[in-house]
Amino acid sequence: MIEQEKIQNSDAIVFIYPVFWTEAPAKLVGWFDRVWTTGFAYRPDPAMKVLEKALFSFVQEKPCNLSLKQERRVLWKQ
Repeated sequence: MIEQEKIQNSDAIVFIYPVFWTEAPAKLVGWFDRVWTTGFAYRPDPAMKVLEKALFSFVQEKPCNLSLKQERRVLWKQ
């Protein structure tokens, strides 16, 4: 599958998406279902390359009274 090959040839993956009712958009969930399949993304010995970096950035509506410090949150695992 082309998308799996793109992952295999990547150094990192970045996901940027809006959050709707605590969930990712249906198109992104469908992409995970189609691309991250058994045998590729998970099994006792998955074929998917272990990536050293992944960045998830998402936005959602928030109350207007949050401070600037609270608004900026980035999760990064190296």
